Amino acid sequence: MYVWGRVVTFSAAQLARTARDWSATAGEPVRVEQIGSTIFGFCSELGALRLLRSYRWTLINRGDIARASYSANLKSWFFSLDPAGSIPASNANLSAPQEA
Repeated sequence: MYVWGRVVTFSAAQLARTARDWSATAGEPVRVEQIGSTIFGFCSELGALRLLRSYRWTLINRGDIARASYSANLKSWFFSLDPAGSIPASNANLSAPQEA
């Protein structure tokens, strides 16, 4: 989570709660990891797309960036959630439309 110019790490309990919530939304087990300021959920393609659909439209006004993609290195699909302010403006259009 990006807060006032610094990276805040999530506790193990927060990551476990996120995994539980995302697993319910995806309809399958989701492995959650924090890398930098970004939260990643590793799951199947369908699970990642369900998460994207769920978050994409609810986060537009907050400015958070939600993405679903395939990782060739991990040979797995993932969903990622970048908090507002942690993505350079040049990359802000990767997900939902952003306000100018």
